[in-house]
Amino acid sequence: MLDAYDPTNVIELGMGNEEEEPTPEVKKFIKLVKAPEKTLYEGSDISLLKVVARLTNLKYEFNLPHRAIDGIASLMKAMCPNDNEMTANFYETKRLLSGLELPHHKIHVCPNGCMLFWKDAGELKKCTVCGAERWFMRKTVRGKKIPKF
Repeated sequence: MLDAYDPTNVIELGMGNEEEEPTPEVKKFIKLVKAPEKTLYEGSDISLLKVVARLTNLKYEFNLPHRAIDGIASLMKAMCPNDNEMTANFYETKRLLSGLELPHHKIHVCPNGCMLFWKDAGELKKCTVCGAERWFMRKTVRGKKIPKF
């Protein structure tokens, strides 16, 4: 009966006191949990995560190009003390937030702001309020239509 619980079998199976390397998913989660603790620079009241989240929000709220965010991020990095944690460009900002993996999708809006092309109206080609066209005529990128807004 004691043969089933032989301590040598436990060690051979790799079930000893060794620590295992965390999986990539666990590493992302740990990094995300620790991110709010990391301040922008020593003595700062604002976390790095909050700064990059707000910067990313501004990018999408005002439809700013990546180059604009690169410029803003580099300006912020230069304004902070030398030992700051601020990202230098949009790529680094996006990589830092990648652990959040929040679901998102674009919703087209009427060029005049009358309605959203969403849910039941998701397949419409014209605004039901003002009649404005949803798509630019004759403009495509890689075979896809380009929405006006």
